[in-house]
Amino acid sequence: MTTTLEVRALGPEDRPWVREVVARDWGSPLVISPGGLRDVSGLPGFVAINQTERVGLVTYEIDRHDCEVS
Repeated sequence: MTTTLEVRALGPEDRPWVREVVARDWGSPLVISPGGLRDVSGLPGFVAINQTERVGLVTYEIDRHDCEVS
């Protein structure tokens, strides 16, 4: 069976879900990075959707010439 995923940019409607996923999987939506403490639930990113279920998440932050992926 072939699974087709939809990938789209995170929107405001995704923010509660992002916060929940990051807190569940990492223990907190706050993550320590080289740039300091970050709330990754507010960063831009993408969500992968299988049918109607969100199944994947990536957030990122671009700072000049650097890009950090969470």
